[in-house]
Amino acid sequence: MNLIAKIWSFRWVLRSLPQTLWFNFHYLPFRQASRLPILLYKPHLYRTKGSIRIEGKVRPGMIVLGKMTAGIYPNDGFIYENHGGCITFQGNFALGNHSSISVDRNGRLTLGRNVQCNVVKIIASTSVNVGSDSRIGWDTVVTDSDFHSIVADDNQGLLSVCNPPSSIVIGNHCWIAMRCTVLKGTILPAHSVAAAGTILNKNYGTDGHLLLAGVPARVVKKGIEWSDDKPDLI
Repeated sequence: MNLIAKIWSFRWVLRSLPQTLWFNFHYLPFRQASRLPILLYKPHLYRTKGSIRIEGKVRPGMIVLGKMTAGIYPNDGFIYENHGGCITFQGNFALGNHSSISVDRNGRLTLGRNVQCNVVKIIASTSVNVGSDSRIGWDTVVTDSDFHSIVADDNQGLLSVCNPPSSIVIGNHCWIAMRCTVLKGTILPAHSVAAAGTILNKNYGTDGHLLLAGVPARVVKKGIEWSDDKPDLI
């Protein structure tokens, strides 16, 4: 029964195998692509320009995109669009169902080792960097652009854009809880936690081990650490 259940859990990989094969060989050198490091579940491939790099040792199935991880959301795979930017995987990575990745023409998306994202929308117009061992929860949006311009007049006839895109850096071993919004200019130090519903929108320093909450986020506790273990197991 366990074998049958395991085969059943991979049924969407089998159904998406033609797209998985094409995606790997389209983006990766032959030696890497032949190992099928990227597995696609129900992919919606709207733009497939740009490049993908995998750093370090390449293993079969190390990058999983679109697998159902949250049963309360549609099992509709994931949306992918790359208008010409670069995506770098530094190790194993998992993106859950009902998620999307969008990279602009000059965008850079860097994903560290052992990063897990559930139902997440990631948009990289300039640069988004997610550190190793980080977790991003349900219904979270990570975007480094406002997708429109706000123009200000300096009263001397000169106009300037006051909301340009700005890079996002999420440090190693960070946990961004469900329904957070990570906006342009966010720098979240390592080993930090953003509570559910938090809006991150600035540089929060380099000290790390912070618990942030609120709209916009503020530091509510310092010197914290978090674990994947459930509270009753600690």
